[in-house]
Amino acid sequence: MMLSLKTGRDLFKCLVAAGRCSLLHSSLPTCGTTLIRRSYGDHGSTIGGGRDGGRGDDDDDGFVKPSNYKVFKDDDSSVILDVEEERALLDSQLSADDTPSDFDEIDQFAGFNISRGVSGVFEVEHLVEVLQKNNASNVFVVSIPANVRYVDYIVIATGRSQKHLMSIADFVHKLFKKKRRPSDNIPRIVNKKPIDWIALDIGNIAVHLLTKDTRKNFDLETIWSVGEKFDSHLNRPADSLVTLLNEHSFSLDNLEPVDFEHVKIH
Repeated sequence: MMLSLKTGRDLFKCLVAAGRCSLLHSSLPTCGTTLIRRSYGDHGSTIGGGRDGGRGDDDDDGFVKPSNYKVFKDDDSSVILDVEEERALLDSQLSADDTPSDFDEIDQFAGFNISRGVSGVFEVEHLVEVLQKNNASNVFVVSIPANVRYVDYIVIATGRSQKHLMSIADFVHKLFKKKRRPSDNIPRIVNKKPIDWIALDIGNIAVHLLTKDTRKNFDLETIWSVGEKFDSHLNRPADSLVTLLNEHSFSLDNLEPVDFEHVKIH
């Protein structure tokens, strides 16, 4: 690099002020100018700027380089794939790997009996187990006499909240569809807003899921276990005011509107 004397002096001042490099001068007999080179790293007797420390090897190109620099070549670089190539590579790796991966679908019915029961899609013992595994509390089961011709069992359970009731009912509904035969009718989830009481008729069993307060209010256990004759809610004393109104009231069922066209006005 050929520099004028003024340029060489200016560059010399800048390099000395920075304090980061050493200056080596070599006089050129042709024009009296100064050849300036910078040497980084080892501040020993380094003459050149190449990797050989100025020994004059063929790879010394004369450019300023650190003594520990690394040459990056195209052959050493990693291959960057586009989206389609990445997907194809991933699919090939997954198909070649037989071990379970994070992409395996979680079986939500693992640990549950998915075989259809004998008396119905659910046997009552299996249904109680499902309710307990879904954190339903105070599960109550009552056997219904055959002459009632309703269901074989009534199962009552309590949920922590309205969302918990819906979660339990939804899982029982899904498990029913997993266990059923094509001839078994899929039950309908019956509820009333606010959702504090959910009922499912699954053929041989009637399921009632209630919140704690709603269950205490309706007391279904007493009705289905001891009968309505012994139910304190149904047999509580009648209000005296209501009785008085019923005795002195009359029915309006036989009243008809008046036909004013045929009414004679006196």
